[in-house]
Amino acid sequence: MAGAGFKTFATGEVLTASDVNTYLMQQTVMVFADSTARSTALGANVAQGMLSFLKSDNTLYAYNGSAWVTPVAGDISGVTAGTALTGGGTSGDVTLNYDLANYGNAKFVAGRNKFINGDFSINQRAFSSTGTTGTYGFDRWLMEFANGTCTYSAQTFTTGTAPVTGYEGKNFARIVTASQSTASSFCALEQKIESARTFAGQTVTFSFWAKASTGTPNVGVSIEQAFGTGGSPSNSVITSPAVQAITSSWARYSFTISVPSISGKTFGTNNDDCIRSWIFTSSGTSISGLGYAATGVQNATIDIWGVQLEAGSTASPFTTATGTIQGELAACQRYYEKSYDQATAPAANTGTTGNGCFRKSPDATVSYMSFGTIIFQTAKRTAPTITCYNPVTGSSATPARNDTGTINAGIDRDAIGQHSFHANISNVSVGTGTVMAFHFIAEAEL
Repeated sequence: MAGAGFKTFATGEVLTASDVNTYLMQQTVMVFADSTARSTALGANVAQGMLSFLKSDNTLYAYNGSAWVTPVAGDISGVTAGTALTGGGTSGDVTLNYDLANYGNAKFVAGRNKFINGDFSINQRAFSSTGTTGTYGFDRWLMEFANGTCTYSAQTFTTGTAPVTGYEGKNFARIVTASQSTASSFCALEQKIESARTFAGQTVTFSFWAKASTGTPNVGVSIEQAFGTGGSPSNSVITSPAVQAITSSWARYSFTISVPSISGKTFGTNNDDCIRSWIFTSSGTSISGLGYAATGVQNATIDIWGVQLEAGSTASPFTTATGTIQGELAACQRYYEKSYDQATAPAANTGTTGNGCFRKSPDATVSYMSFGTIIFQTAKRTAPTITCYNPVTGSSATPARNDTGTINAGIDRDAIGQHSFHANISNVSVGTGTVMAFHFIAEAEL
């Protein structure tokens, strides 16, 4: 019978029928055309442990004492493609394809998300709320609207309630729209991404988390290629995918956009071209008729967090533009910087002895005193607009102040460049031992 084991035959030994059957026939791999041919050939002459190969299905079988079975039963019944994979199967050779464009190593390095401060962690202006169109709140993010009222405010997550497990976001933006009814009404949160060449001719994914206070209002996004000012630049090109309805629970919404090519376009000469990226919470037909997202006129309260714009057709896990707190601050400071401590709003009454103000005392009584060259923390996008503030009164009219409060003076700003500016006080008598101080902001937004 099969399983008789191995036998060494000696010269001259009689080869019995039993030896042939048990050591040879029943312990070889027999080959048959199919199962019918096997049954015909073997009949009842089967024993546990016998092996056969069938040409009909190219499969090896073993007899287990009652039936022919495949000798090794694997525990993999199929391969299913998961995130970033396609392909798979339940039999034969299985191929899996990796989506390198959307999930390759380059997708997890700094620069993947083109939105700076997408988690609203940087708030140099220390803003809490604004109802003025064109006003920045969180760094790089401004609100624009027409008609009715729109309020853009900073909100803080209750610990443990941020929408992404493992990413404990701190702040989110709230947009409240009220009293809008006309076709020209709109409200949107916007970031201007430097260079209209960004993503030109590519497919991108615009994603964010959102929720409404009540109901299921629409949100929509638009990408506007703005070719700058100066000279004769081409007209802007607006691309908007279909809008989506949101709910009163945090959820991620993704929009796939084919960004047009810039072939044949003329750029302005002022180096201020950009990608204007909008999240619309309301837009009338006059606005959507221009190509912007067609949410319809809505009066709603909508919360937004974790905004991302990336190459590819799939929203990958959220990251900030730089991946670090300091990197994100530096990226924001390319467009806006202040001398105040990060938690202090510009124009605040901070006093002359701290909070980062610039201080200097002359060696003799002078009518002109230079503070010297003020170096920026980060090189600016372009030569910025400099506004100086009195550290005691918060006034920008007489931005310098001495320790005793008896002298308030103007500051001349010159030699303004991307890296620094020069500040000095003139036409005011400043005596020996008098310490003058001031704060500043430098703004180079698009």
